[in-house]
Amino acid sequence: IQRIEANGFTYQSGGNLYFDVSKFPSYGELAMLRLDEQQSGSRIEVDGNKRNPQDFVLWFTKSKFENQALVWDSPWGRGYPGWHIECSAMSMKYLGDSFDIHAGGIDHIPVHHTNEIAQSEAATMKKWVRYWLHHEFLVVGAGKMSKSKAGFLTLKTLVDAGYQPLDYRYFLLGGHYRSQLQFSYEALDSSRASRRSLVERVLALREKVPEGGNGPTPVALLCPAAAARVASFRAAVEDDLSTPRGLAELWGVLREQNVPAADALGAAFDMDRVLGLGLAGVRRVEAAPVDVALAAEVASLIEERITAKKAMDFARADAIRDGLKARGIILEDGPGGTTWKFLPESRA
Repeated sequence: IQRIEANGFTYQSGGNLYFDVSKFPSYGELAMLRLDEQQSGSRIEVDGNKRNPQDFVLWFTKSKFENQALVWDSPWGRGYPGWHIECSAMSMKYLGDSFDIHAGGIDHIPVHHTNEIAQSEAATMKKWVRYWLHHEFLVVGAGKMSKSKAGFLTLKTLVDAGYQPLDYRYFLLGGHYRSQLQFSYEALDSSRASRRSLVERVLALREKVPEGGNGPTPVALLCPAAAARVASFRAAVEDDLSTPRGLAELWGVLREQNVPAADALGAAFDMDRVLGLGLAGVRRVEAAPVDVALAAEVASLIEERITAKKAMDFARADAIRDGLKARGIILEDGPGGTTWKFLPESRA
């Protein structure tokens, strides 16, 4: 803040220190804002202490929030920093005065990121960020997900519902970061099934590559078909991080009939350095002896579920299935009846 002040971009008013946007000619370029078209109060609450509607506070000694818990002494009085300044301070501490990539939600473009740029470059007189990656919203129901709404999801919510964190990661990879992504448990179920199929495919290929052999083929030695898939994958992720196309190339190399297993694995593991699905670490777990009491309990619940379905008590049937799933056990209905097995991730 003192560097910004020393460079002449601030003024004091009403007990607070403000950033004067009129002294920063490129203010609003990221959001394509024109200051002469901005109306006071249309986006930011009116503050009578401001010289310009878009000016923002760098240091508060007085605000609408009384009895602030965290306050510090400063050259401008006892108070606390403005909302935007902490992000510039933290990034400069760990990344330097300039760095390559800054990410965030599209809702931060017009105010928060615009102000971050202004205060950072006013402090250093250097270009702050070279590339900005702004992601769209995850949509739950009829609107975007936000902490202020009851539909806010956390990873723990999904884990408690029986999903693995990588199921959710796979779901996110299936959409482009600059497009809205509609969340539903049905869509997450589909992503979980796809990821399990992916893991099974990798495991099947592993069984064709001798443990004592050379293992997956290094990228530099891949056969032409596998190398072409890797090249297409890299082109996809270098084209504005097109992860949906990247996933398609991953599946493509795993399904190629003319690609040796070692080459398919080598290509897949190289792609997964970007996707982060943990494919190189998957191993088939040897079946452990099943607890007799557990087997009897599951058999009893299967019979109860069959009876409930015959009685058209589908709520009870679903509750039995969901209860077992929460314990790491899935039921599979087939022509020969209902069988059960442990989820791959549930066995220690």
